[in-house]
Amino acid sequence: MANSTQISIEKQGPATLTILPTYRCTAACEQCCFGSNPDIRERLTLEEIVDSIKTAHRNFSSLRHVVFSGGECVMIGDDLFESIRVATELGLGTRIVSNGYWGASKNKSAITAKRLRESGLKEINISTGRDHAKFVSIDAVLNAMTDAVSQGIFGFLTVEKDAEDSAVFNEITADPRFAALNALGESRFRYQINTWMKFNEQHKDRGTSASTKPNSPCSQLFSNLVVTPHKNISACCGLTHEHIPEMRIGSLDTNGLAAAYEAQTKDFMKIWIHVDGPDGIIKKVYGGNPPPELISNDHMCDTCARLHKCDQTRSLVRERYQEFYPDVMFRYEMKNLLDRISQPN
Repeated sequence: MANSTQISIEKQGPATLTILPTYRCTAACEQCCFGSNPDIRERLTLEEIVDSIKTAHRNFSSLRHVVFSGGECVMIGDDLFESIRVATELGLGTRIVSNGYWGASKNKSAITAKRLRESGLKEINISTGRDHAKFVSIDAVLNAMTDAVSQGIFGFLTVEKDAEDSAVFNEITADPRFAALNALGESRFRYQINTWMKFNEQHKDRGTSASTKPNSPCSQLFSNLVVTPHKNISACCGLTHEHIPEMRIGSLDTNGLAAAYEAQTKDFMKIWIHVDGPDGIIKKVYGGNPPPELISNDHMCDTCARLHKCDQTRSLVRERYQEFYPDVMFRYEMKNLLDRISQPN
């Protein structure tokens, strides 16, 4: 839903480059947002990953971090360590998101953690929960996190919200290894219960997380630039980004990172989502009384998918966006100005 009107803003750029080198994973969680499983083979080559990092660093002075996720990014082995090293040598912070499968063997856990640290990794996020635990044990997760933190890597543990028949979070917090990690303080280790959302009907309802804020503005857009295993460039790394064609803004083989990012800054729909969030847009175009099925209480990304996939809502956005355009653009430009003022030189 790009608007042809020229939007005049000062040049901006992403703070984070997210590399999804593969959607292959050691797990096959039934509610995985990417449908990851061990049989997927398509992935980015080392050359494509490194070139993406160097290109983003060269084109965006705003870039501060490179995140490697997936799928399971540790499965690409030496290519991950080399990619982290390249980003580190460019002065960029690095983070990986993993399920911690490599913690199943204490020897492999220690070796992997050491190699991650030697490559320059600054932060590790390990995700677990009811679905993950069917494939990766809590023991493996805690081994991997303990070894990574012992190497001086900041650890962040994310536990998906439990269903009525699961108590993964309680199992983790009762383990002495978790207590030892937590005792290190928030400068070295943190944890959270993450919002969960369904991707098919084969699920057990888990209610909503206390931390859920589905009606918030979207901070992902414009601050993150994502490269997928298919060499596509995405505007965000939200849970539903592969389910929303409009979030695909380019390809490494066609327009490239810089042109893809620049083009999206002229897309009023993305600016509006960034300012008001998908929930806010739906409520405005329906005059404050949207059909309840359009608003998700679980996750902002779920509402964003509903916003893009509902024909009636898309029609209303096209009919009414000009009513909201001046106010949205004013707040967007003010936000950009304040962000630039607050950023260190």
